[in-house]
Amino acid sequence: MDFRAYGGTEILNIKAKKMEPSDPPFLTFYKKLFDNIPSTKGNDIEALHEANECDDQFEHELPLIDLSCLNQDGFRSEECKREIAEAAQQWGFFQVVNHGVSSEILENMRCEQVKAFKKPFQEKVNGIREFDFLAGNYRWGTPSATCLRQLAWSEAFHVPLTHISTMGGDTSFSTTMKQYTKIVSNLAEKLAEILAEKLGQKPGFFKENCVPSTCYIRMSRYPFCPISPQVFGLVPHTDSDFLTILHQDHVGGLELLRNGKWIAVNPKQGTLLVMIGDLFQV
Repeated sequence: MDFRAYGGTEILNIKAKKMEPSDPPFLTFYKKLFDNIPSTKGNDIEALHEANECDDQFEHELPLIDLSCLNQDGFRSEECKREIAEAAQQWGFFQVVNHGVSSEILENMRCEQVKAFKKPFQEKVNGIREFDFLAGNYRWGTPSATCLRQLAWSEAFHVPLTHISTMGGDTSFSTTMKQYTKIVSNLAEKLAEILAEKLGQKPGFFKENCVPSTCYIRMSRYPFCPISPQVFGLVPHTDSDFLTILHQDHVGGLELLRNGKWIAVNPKQGTLLVMIGDLFQV
């Protein structure tokens, strides 16, 4: 920004630093995919959700389990364990309340995540030193995409738990990450013990086979797509891991497939979503 002073006074010339963009360069990087879209009806974008219409009417059927019942008398505790095993077997995913993760920690984690994603794109790619993030922690888009059906319009930080435990850098960020991952890891361990027991295994089976080096936290963001609202934030997929515990923000957009129908999972305050991965099912 330039300022001028007349009448023989000194000229103050201040150059405003240009703000670097934080969003990934989707439009330029995947330009060829959009350039190849036919202009006729039924093109690649319009066909993306053609066979995947979401059925909101099933949303209320998603199992909701109160984990505080695990601390009650023997009968109610066993009943809660049965509900968990039944939901895992019949649905593959379920919501939980009274899970032990306070609203304060969830909100702190959301704020720190927003702070990380607002960093300049190139800084995220190279590794955010302020947060002790490495270059490999950041991912965006779908490098191997050859058509829009394969493109994920999203960005994410993928951080192993072993890295979080030794994280330095920004005190607020590292403290929040450590608090959140510790509590959620304990929750995952508790659920895994229950499921192992119901499968006829010893409670510590999954803990012994899921070492911290194979566990991670993934913070995801789905920017608005200016081309079409029907481009996927995350392409349809199955989780390849054992167990995923997900916290949604207030925006929503998550859909789950059951019996050939896509189910909208609208955000509910105070709930976490538990998803059974491919390895667990195997």
